Amino acid sequence: MIESQCMKCIGIFVMSVVAIALARMPAMPETVSQFNKALPKTIDGWKKTDPPTVYAPGNLSTYIDGGAELYLSYNFKNALSLKYTDSANNEITVDIFDMGSSYDAFGVFAHTRETIDTAFGQGSEYAAGLLTFWKDRYYVSILAYPETAARKDVVFKLGRGIASAIRAEGSLPPILALLPEENLMPESVHYFHHYIWLNSFYFVSNENVLDIAGDTPAALAKYRQAGATFFLLLVRYPNGVRAAAAADKFRQKVLGGTSETIVQLRRDDGRVSKCGTISYASSSALLTWRRYESSWLKSSHELGARMKSKRSISRRQFIRTASTVALVSPLLLRGQARTVPLKPGKSRVILVRDLNVLDENGQPRQAVVQEMLDTGITVLTGMSDPQGAWKTIIKSNDIVGIKNNRWPYLRTTPEVESALKKRILEAGVKEPDISVDDLGVLQNPIFQKATALINARPMRSHHWAGVGTLIKNYIMFIPDPSVMHPDSCADLASLWGLPIIKGKTRLNVLVMFTPQFHSFGPHSFNPKYVWKYYGLMLGFDPVAIDATGLRIIESIRREYFGEERPLNPPAKHIAIADTKYHLGTADPEKIELIKIGYDKGIFV
Repeated sequence: MIESQCMKCIGIFVMSVVAIALARMPAMPETVSQFNKALPKTIDGWKKTDPPTVYAPGNLSTYIDGGAELYLSYNFKNALSLKYTDSANNEITVDIFDMGSSYDAFGVFAHTRETIDTAFGQGSEYAAGLLTFWKDRYYVSILAYPETAARKDVVFKLGRGIASAIRAEGSLPPILALLPEENLMPESVHYFHHYIWLNSFYFVSNENVLDIAGDTPAALAKYRQAGATFFLLLVRYPNGVRAAAAADKFRQKVLGGTSETIVQLRRDDGRVSKCGTISYASSSALLTWRRYESSWLKSSHELGARMKSKRSISRRQFIRTASTVALVSPLLLRGQARTVPLKPGKSRVILVRDLNVLDENGQPRQAVVQEMLDTGITVLTGMSDPQGAWKTIIKSNDIVGIKNNRWPYLRTTPEVESALKKRILEAGVKEPDISVDDLGVLQNPIFQKATALINARPMRSHHWAGVGTLIKNYIMFIPDPSVMHPDSCADLASLWGLPIIKGKTRLNVLVMFTPQFHSFGPHSFNPKYVWKYYGLMLGFDPVAIDATGLRIIESIRREYFGEERPLNPPAKHIAIADTKYHLGTADPEKIELIKIGYDKGIFV
């Protein structure tokens, strides 16, 4: 009897504790700003910095300059951004986006995901320090880069806390239900209503030939059958008239206006690049295009496409393959670096690689960076020591601007900037006559009166130009950089003729420690597309260096994706810098590439 009464008391006590705990849980946040209260002030030694920032459509670009387009095209409402810091001032960034609907929250999330995982929210992905997930109308990004095991644990705890605070779950866009399930690769499904995002995954045209807009939800997915991979695109239009008009515009702009049942589109060299059958019925707004060699397109208030690809390769296979790539030309080892006379009509590019340049946290080691730079400059100039080498390109009375790139995820790096500045000072330049700058070069008095420029930046995939390059690094020397965006930034080399730049560049340094080889949208960063290459490239010809860097990026993409995956948009500005502006050479046959150091996975 006593035992029974005790058990009842224990039961009542347990139920009371649960009730109290539930009562203390915060209500589901109704606005993004309320998530700040739901997140802990401290977690495992990390402290939340105050105050957090709330962004609206009008000022989102001040946070992700150039990258706001992605969110705005998905009807972005507002976002909360806050940071956690540890005792060493490392940061974990938490961004919570209110997209207004679960459809658009899914769309933003699916834009970059490559795997299927539901560990967080209604769909999530984690790679190399970046956790992204969606739930209901919210898209969440938590970044701790570079990744460590301890930081990953904190990221997961924060992710679980945010996901649990979002009590509701949202529905998927209805158009996804129209995708056939058989042979579907579910991780490839994308949802959007802006044509530019179609081109991020499957290039159709620089124009909006399919009339994709806010009222035309679209879905894109991959299918695999019998070893082949295909794309299927669906676009739902409000009515048959819009669908028929889109089908006709596609016929005119993409298929050359043909009315033939069998279509062959030929390349400039005469070879067939597309071959298929076309049928069209105005009553049902149906356009069917069957491409035997590469793709297939269909429209019935929906339009579809599929494209055959090459073999696929896993990331593990890629890492194994990349580590066994053979050299196609002799490679110099450190201590054996030597310079032979440059052949007439050629540009010299020095590629220095060192496995030790990155520490266990992925950060550059200052001493190794200095050694790599010193080795490169001595081989480039033919001098026996770095001090003597620098005195051949910098005079003691020069006023020197070091043009860096400050993008927070992949910077020129303070280590490279410090190594450059150290040698410039040793060449006799006074410290007040040296400045390192990026966004403020037009207002910087040193750059305004500079007699010498050092051009140093990392290479990465780029939404507007295909890749961010040394050629492009001078874009901040004009008041409105966006004027260079049309036609894939084709005319970037024209910047080099500006009086503030012309004839002043003494050295170009392309940082290839961790190049980003793939991205989606403006200023997009994802650690899984960052490759540890451990390299620096130096030279006097920016076009030759950029052309070589582009070959490396394209090779990495080819190996990683297991197929030809051309940059979108193409990095045409490099070739145009050669053929139109004669800034340098992009022809590999006219580039003397000297390779020094680590030889595995070199790709050129």
